[in-house]
Amino acid sequence: MSKSPQSPELALITSLRSDPVLLSSTNNDPQGQLYMLSHHVDRLINAAGAFHWLNASTLVTISSLEMAVRTHLTSAYEEEECREPLKVRVLVTLNGIIDVTSSPVPCVSLAYLFPTSLPVNPATEPSWSLHLFPKLVEPSLYTSHKTTHRIVYDDARKSLPSAKITGDESLLQEILIMNSSREIMEGSLTTPYFFRRGMWMTPAVSCGGNKGTTRRWALEHDLCIEGLIKDEDLKKGEVVWMSNGVRGWGWGKLDTQR
Repeated sequence: MSKSPQSPELALITSLRSDPVLLSSTNNDPQGQLYMLSHHVDRLINAAGAFHWLNASTLVTISSLEMAVRTHLTSAYEEEECREPLKVRVLVTLNGIIDVTSSPVPCVSLAYLFPTSLPVNPATEPSWSLHLFPKLVEPSLYTSHKTTHRIVYDDARKSLPSAKITGDESLLQEILIMNSSREIMEGSLTTPYFFRRGMWMTPAVSCGGNKGTTRRWALEHDLCIEGLIKDEDLKKGEVVWMSNGVRGWGWGKLDTQR
């Protein structure tokens, strides 16, 4: 059962990367070691507006998020800017209270945080193992915006095959979610990109998935277009690029054929 949008137990989420390597990038906005911070702020404000959370939509700013992250880093690591890359998870409540937690993540190069192209035949090794969730999902506010109400995504991830069985223990596991029209919405953790008609295509907003920060960046920089990807068009073994606000871009091969 879905939570009420006004439930005090509900919170908006965005997860972003904190990484010293970003200090040398001219692509990050604003410059600093928080990955695509301005896009994360916009994402939270848009979600707060969709849920009619007035306090949250006015209290979330670049300054307030930067301050919350620095306060957390000072408390957790005794420094305002941690020297190691971190996943920074931001929760925003109905009343605009910001809570921050963090955990270590692997190093990646700037080329995977701000790619200039997505190769059709990547020269690098895959980082993801990709599957398809067979259950159809009804789009809602909770699929269009990232919140703590993640039953759909939790159910999808529970259906992932064991990495020991598939032999993919070195790869990250991802699963694609599709709506009642059998259109791909998104991944449980990422935005996917499929090569169609000579260009990379990401699921359209109308399919009901999240408006992710790296997805927005990819569209702004002409790395992809929006479109409809039906499950019947998926090909076993096809290269699919994926991105999110913590790990940047990586690719994998689809392990499921419909």
